[in-house]
Amino acid sequence: MAAGNNYNIYDEMRHDDQVKVVLSLKKDMAINSGWRIACDNEDIREFITDNLMHGMDQSLDTIMYDIMSSYDYGFSLSEPIYELKEGLYHWKSIKTRPPHTFRFDIDRFGNILSIIQNTSIGEFPHDQSKFVHNIYQPEFGNPYGRSDLRAAHDPWKAQVNHGTQRSNALPRYAKNHPEFNRFDDPGIGYR
Repeated sequence: MAAGNNYNIYDEMRHDDQVKVVLSLKKDMAINSGWRIACDNEDIREFITDNLMHGMDQSLDTIMYDIMSSYDYGFSLSEPIYELKEGLYHWKSIKTRPPHTFRFDIDRFGNILSIIQNTSIGEFPHDQSKFVHNIYQPEFGNPYGRSDLRAAHDPWKAQVNHGTQRSNALPRYAKNHPEFNRFDDPGIGYR
């Protein structure tokens, strides 16, 4: 995360037209490359493939797009939700949670002990095995990863500030501007 900021800055950056296009392009390239389940057992492969394609409340592409919000924030936490049908567990959904309220309890070796969610009524620890923790650029075991927006923050901020300064200056030039006339009319000169 850019120094002195929080995830709200990344939220604001995600609405920028150039940032949005680049993030969408990266995610679309990964999602649209296709996928398949690699398993030697044909029955297991068909069960998993069928469940992912037809058993969930959203398409797998939509779920993967949410999971890849780790490009935006550095990490994503997604919770698989199961239902029991005919003695077998099926994926009902995979819900990606906004990263804004989560932090990690880490031991001195960098291992995650628990995932803690801050809410308006207090902190709630979660078992890390409950989540799919997708870390983007996990340099040195950092569970928060590194967002693509971190590298784009300074140029984005300069662009936003330049736009604000330009907008503030426009009214100054909109009034009291000089009026120019054509040279070929001898009766009218500069005023």
